[in-house]
Amino acid sequence: MSDPREKFLSLCAKALSTHSEEEARTCALLAVRLLKKHGIDLEGALTSWQRLRGEIAAAQARALAAEQKIATLEARFREASRSRGAEVPRPARAKRASGKLIRARYSGTCGACGKRFRAGARVFWFGSGSGSTCEDCYVE
Repeated sequence: MSDPREKFLSLCAKALSTHSEEEARTCALLAVRLLKKHGIDLEGALTSWQRLRGEIAAAQARALAAEQKIATLEARFREASRSRGAEVPRPARAKRASGKLIRARYSGTCGACGKRFRAGARVFWFGSGSGSTCEDCYVE
């Protein structure tokens, strides 16, 4: 960021976005010093700033529209799946070489499906640091 105009704009952005009053004052002071030192045309810098803000707003609007479109398509897919009586796909089963069936000493999470299990539940244990898998997900 060697261009003084870009540095000025970033200082202004920081001064406007921070929650710290002291930091905002410091950024504003540095921006004014930069203006004086380099003789930056304030009107040109502010025009660039407004243009950037417009581009950011347009990009945010496009992202919001894309998210809404995705949500609509997901809702249609769920509705179509329900109307055909399709099942929700289950997570892939764990494929491990060998595990030992134990009663869990502590509550935890299945390494394959992500379901929580309580202390005392029957789980397959694969050794130190390898985690556990619930009975439903274990495949020999």
